[in-house]
Amino acid sequence: MKRRGRKRKSGVRREPNGRALRAPVVVRENVMAVALAQPHRAGAENPKDVLLESPLGRFILQFKLDRNCFDAALAYARLTRRVFAARGIPQPHKDGHKAAEGGFGLSAETARHLRSMLEEIDKRL
Repeated sequence: MKRRGRKRKSGVRREPNGRALRAPVVVRENVMAVALAQPHRAGAENPKDVLLESPLGRFILQFKLDRNCFDAALAYARLTRRVFAARGIPQPHKDGHKAAEGGFGLSAETARHLRSMLEEIDKRL
């Protein structure tokens, strides 16, 4: 009895299900080389430095500021996001976490405290 469809090409190796073998997936063995080849790490003293991954970190390194400035800036950003969430201001989220809407989960007292902390920091800045 004849098979339906096109004839199989001769000499082609096949999988057990009859499909022609696919090209093997290339596995990158040196992931660090790929990471270090990124343009924002080029020309850095220490290309493995964690601060190079963000614009703020590159700013800190470029102007040779204290690394505590980086930590303080992140803490300020975190506080600002919490105050905005308490006020119900929608926040962009790039890290995959859903932004808190309407400040749910924060008491009014906590929201007032956060707002006063932010205002105090803003005066210093």
